[in-house]
Amino acid sequence: MLPTPIENMSALKHVWDLTCKFNEIANKDTPTDKENLLSQMKVIEEEVKELREGIEQGDPVKTLDGCVDALVTIFGMRQRLMNLGYDVTGAEFATADNNDTKFFEKERAGEVLKLTENKLGIKLALTYNEKHNRCAILDDAGKVRKPYYFVSNNLTEFTKGNYRDWE
Repeated sequence: MLPTPIENMSALKHVWDLTCKFNEIANKDTPTDKENLLSQMKVIEEEVKELREGIEQGDPVKTLDGCVDALVTIFGMRQRLMNLGYDVTGAEFATADNNDTKFFEKERAGEVLKLTENKLGIKLALTYNEKHNRCAILDDAGKVRKPYYFVSNNLTEFTKGNYRDWE
């Protein structure tokens, strides 16, 4: 049985707390420059590569290890950005809200699909979720595509604070 949303959030908070503790003990929680962030990005990429290899090799242990390690290293990047003064939580909420605008009511499905296909110049497919009464547009690879009307959010307001010059 899958954990409840509350159990999931409690588990994620615990992982977040342990990740922050790990980085604080290792003095890796406060980035000093762009190179520090790029170094963390390299670690993230290594873990995502391990995840891919686990999936491609059909190795469930390597897949799970790669997934968990990718999450933890991304949490490490999140901690660094927060310590730079970024409003990461605000950006997460804004992006989640913005992503929700990719979905639309079933009654608009035909119109949205046609206009999006015309805009992108490719054949797309619809999927419908009865629980949420919402549709999504998928490409051949199964990726959710942005409908013709989608406007990306601007995260500039969330980068204010102890911002450092990257150049």
